[in-house]
Parts: sequence; structure tokens; C-alpha cells
Amino acid sequence: MSERRIFIRSAILPLLLLSSCASPHTLTTAAVTTHPPATATRSPDQPRELTPTVHATSAPTTTLLPPPRRLADPDSPLNSTGPWLSFWTEDAHSNRRLFIANADGSGMTELDICEDCSWPAISDASPFVAYVRSNLTSMIKVGEPPVAELVIVEIPSLEERNVIDLLASPDSKEIEDLGSSDLFEIVRLSRPSWSPDGSAIAFSASIDAPNVDLYTFRIVEARLARQSSGPNHAWSPRWSTDGRSLIYAEVQKVPLGYEIDDLGVWAADVESGDNRWLYAPNGHHELLEWVDAVHAITYSHRWDRSFGPEVDIRVTNIRKGTSEMICRDACDPSRLALDRRHGLVVFERHPNTEWYAMDVNDGTTVQLPDVEGLDPPSWSEEAEGLVFAAPDPWAEADCEGIPGHHYVQADQSLGCTTANVLPLANPSPSGEWSISADAVLRSADQVVLRYMDDLAFQSDSFDSYFDTFDVEWRPDSLGAFLHKPESLFYVDVPSGSPVLVHKGDSISSLEWIVASQ
Repeated sequence: MSERRIFIRSAILPLLLLSSCASPHTLTTAAVTTHPPATATRSPDQPRELTPTVHATSAPTTTLLPPPRRLADPDSPLNSTGPWLSFWTEDAHSNRRLFIANADGSGMTELDICEDCSWPAISDASPFVAYVRSNLTSMIKVGEPPVAELVIVEIPSLEERNVIDLLASPDSKEIEDLGSSDLFEIVRLSRPSWSPDGSAIAFSASIDAPNVDLYTFRIVEARLARQSSGPNHAWSPRWSTDGRSLIYAEVQKVPLGYEIDDLGVWAADVESGDNRWLYAPNGHHELLEWVDAVHAITYSHRWDRSFGPEVDIRVTNIRKGTSEMICRDACDPSRLALDRRHGLVVFERHPNTEWYAMDVNDGTTVQLPDVEGLDPPSWSEEAEGLVFAAPDPWAEADCEGIPGHHYVQADQSLGCTTANVLPLANPSPSGEWSISADAVLRSADQVVLRYMDDLAFQSDSFDSYFDTFDVEWRPDSLGAFLHKPESLFYVDVPSGSPVLVHKGDSISSLEWIVASQ
């Protein structure tokens, strides 16, 4: 994987960094291993095949809203080879719509998602979309028994390939007032997670017991396997980068909001079925990013009545079951960068905005001098490290009397260079091109086109609130999508002009879907 800027943005809240951390000069290098509580989830002996709980779409066992329908121009269909771009729109009434288009913006097609369906999980390595479909509205309005299903849709046909009953356990169906239970809410609100190669999906379900366990489903083999068991519920599974493990939370109630703490964080080996207890979060657990296939960066957030939101950040070795808290209380998950090539995590500690570098392989952490208050660093191939880009001339590094930039070296020390090592803004996958937020196409440092010189594009993209664009490149670097909150444009690179392909509502979450390899 090529190194790039890893700038994690928190989807939770604008953090109110009011409480204090441990002293920035007090560095904890020894990993802390804790033992599971008495309520810990137990792992099964090994994954079990449970194919009877999976049914083909030709013989569904439940009746819900109609399957997804195509809403497209028949003269411009989705092609059969991909890749395809997916994106969401949301109107003022929180009505969400999922669109899929060809790599050049043609074939715009809406995947019609039901009112009570969860936000779909997009696989970027196989042609599938998955989401949880429930009947919450009908259950409330007309008293239908609760239903929750995992629906797997194949692209480009948009046909349902598999439907899995997430409430198949006879014990769960006998729960009094199941529709208002924590079990139903956890299953209904849980979001599935695709494996890195797109061959399997992980999700939460009540299939074997009157609680929610962790399951995986392999698409080609149609093989369902149980990955956890115990008296509590499994929630929010996320795959490791090598597809061997899953990290997930153990909960008793729906972990939404600040008032409910997760009981524990676990790692499951999807081949052996072994589960390893990692730590008990002080709050609600979230996975931030993987440094490699073994080291996960997670954070937990909670609400303090005096200080407001508080956040801790950890680095956890899922194979050894060790976890180290690198920042406590006043931590911002968005101000963190990864150097995967050298196994470094660069993070900021508040309230003094001091930067630190941790080597995940030996656990050592050192403070980085002379970069206090700077923005998070970005990966630079030229420097072979994370570079602190000074936003103002006064913040530039003094490299023996010559203005330059600080960068983090492989040994965690801070280097200084006068070379042009700043990463390009929004580079293409090939590295040949870049498009800046003000819609300027560059090759290396040379301006190729200023798209705003196109008066038609200037008129179509006018927005009184937003004057910059987000950029999403095609995987082959032959074109890119430029978008503002309510406008989506496509442009061929290097000589094309931006063309409006979608307008209206709030556009977000652009993700690529590829055909099977």
C-alpha cells in the first residue's frame, strides 16, 4: 500500500478540549494487559457452518418492502465491468438516497433503500452492497412482528443475492416485547463490515441464542459462521487489514450516545474462532484505523458532567492482547497521522498541543520538539516520512538558517529539510496529477488547467456558502469527480471540462465499487 496522508476525522462531535491529559513528559512505554471481567463473552470452539439460516432471494422467509429498484435512464445503463462510484444524498428532512454511476458519471442509478434500512456497507474489492432491512415503521403502526434481515445486493444488476434472517433464534422470537428490546435495536442499528478482499461480510445477529453474536458470511461459498458467544451482545465488527481478525465491542444496550459504556473490546480470529479480550473502554469504543494487520488504533468517548466530552486513544496489539493508552481525556482523534512504512503513530496531546511519535513495534514514545501547535503531518514520498506543513511562513522550520520543513524520521527523531517535500493536494492514484480544492489541475508543480476559467462550470458550481471542492479520483487516474455539498461534476484528465452529473440535496460518502477480481 502506498503511503499517504492519514488524517482521521471524527464523526462524533466537535471536541471540547477542556480537561487535561497526563503530563506530556510522562511517557508510558510498557503495554498494559488486563483480564476480562466476569461477564466476558466466550468464544465458540470454532466457526460453525449454519447454512440453513441463509435463504435465496427466490424464496424469502419474510415479507417486507419491495426489493431495490432501478431508477435510471435506459439509454445510459450501468456498465457490466465497473468500477462504479457510489454516493449518498440527504435532503432537509433527512431522507437519504444511494446512487451508483459509471466511472465517468454516466448511468446514474438510484438504489432505492427502504425507510427502515440501515446505511449500506460498500465493498471496495467486490461488486456488493449490504445493509440491514427492518420493519420498524410497520411494527409500530400496524403491530407487525419485528423483522431484521441482512440484504446483500449485487452490482450492476442491483438484484438481491442473499438475505439472512438476523432474528432466526427461536429463543429471541419468544422474548416478550421483542420490538422494543435492546436485542432488536442492536441488530437493527448494527452496520455490517466487508473483509478487505470483499469475499466475506461480518455482522451482528441473534441466530443461535437469545443474544446478539458475531457472524461472518462468505459470499461465494454461501457459508455462515458464528464467531462469538456469551450472555452479552457483540456490536460493531471491523476487519483487520489481512482479513484474519475482527475487532468488536461487547455491549448490553445499544451503544449510541454517551450514557452507555461498552463492557469490553475483543478480537476474533475468523479461522479458529478464538476470541481474545483486549480491554475495557471507559466509554463507547470506536475503531479509528489500522497501523498494520496487528496494531489497531481505537478510541473511546464519554460525557463528563463538568468538562463535557472526553476521549481516550489507544494502540492495541490484537495478537498479544496488549493495549496502551497513548492519550487520555482531552484527545482529538482527527489530529493523528500514520506512517505505516515504519510503524509509527504521530499524535497530539492537549492542552499543550505537543506532538509525539510512537513506534508500535517496541512501544517507545518520544516527544517531537519545535512543532507544537502545527497541523497534523502528511505522508511524503520524497521525505519518506510524515511532514509538518507550516501554514504560515513564521511557522517554517529553520534548517541551519534556511527555511524548510520538519519531518518524522524512521527512528522517531525530527528531521529538517529544505527540499520540496510537501505532498500534493488530492493526488491521483498514479501520482501524475493533482487537483486542488480551488479546482486547479496540476502535473507536479505545473498548472495544467484552471477549471474555474470555464464560465459554464463557474456558473453551475456557484455556491454562496462553499467556494472549494472535494475531489474523488477514478482508480485509473483518467478522470475525477469534483463535488460541493449539492453539486457533483465529472472531468476527464488531462484535457476535459467539468460536466455536471448530479445536483440537489447534500452529497456525501463517495466510495468506489469494483467488479470481482
